[in-house]
Amino acid sequence: AFGVVDVIEKQEDVIGIAERFLGFSSASRGGGRLIHDDGLHGLRTLADSAYKYDAVAIDCMIQGSTPPTCKSAEFVRRVATLTKPSGHVVQWAWGSDRMLLRAAYTKHFHNFTDRPYGGVGAVLHIRGRKRGVHVLEEIFNCPGCPCSK
Repeated sequence: AFGVVDVIEKQEDVIGIAERFLGFSSASRGGGRLIHDDGLHGLRTLADSAYKYDAVAIDCMIQGSTPPTCKSAEFVRRVATLTKPSGHVVQWAWGSDRMLLRAAYTKHFHNFTDRPYGGVGAVLHIRGRKRGVHVLEEIFNCPGCPCSK
């Protein structure tokens, strides 16, 4: 059985690529949705569902910065609420946003550690609510994590 893939995307051109080349549509598709909105508003839309996610990948950035709505306390709280207790969250954090995101995530996840990645930011990998957070040593090369399989 396949899982549900919900996508939140603000940029019209990215949605066009997803529809044309990846088969996504704005209409409900096999339980998955393509939501045309910014990250926070999209999370608010998903909050209406009782569904909890095994994994949440966040790639929310504009010209070297994380938009305010994708690093707010409400955004992080909604991500934590939508993630299963045993689930995984991965979020890119620009260097200037790392400490702010760290403060927000540590309110919902214990044992947060991080390390710079690529000299410009960090990839935050949060494993399970209330269970711990660490930065990936290498993108998609995390021994013991589902993202490396």
